[in-house]
Amino acid sequence: MSSRTRIAADFVEAQLSLYPNMKIQRIKTLSTIRWSSHDSAINVVFLKYLDVIETLENLTKSPDTSIAYQVKCLYPNIT
Repeated sequence: MSSRTRIAADFVEAQLSLYPNMKIQRIKTLSTIRWSSHDSAINVVFLKYLDVIETLENLTKSPDTSIAYQVKCLYPNIT
């Protein structure tokens, strides 16, 4: 399983555990050309903040040291 697939699966799992009756959302990729993509990406993080935090906490324990390092650097900035 690729890193992106694992991260997406962790995020979906966090959403299902914290908000079982809400629609599953995916974190969007930012585009430098369209402002609407910025809105979509920010809205997912805003609406699913607790899920993002739970996913990051899970990824800090990842056996993939590259992912774990990146998450450990990002986590203090987002919490």
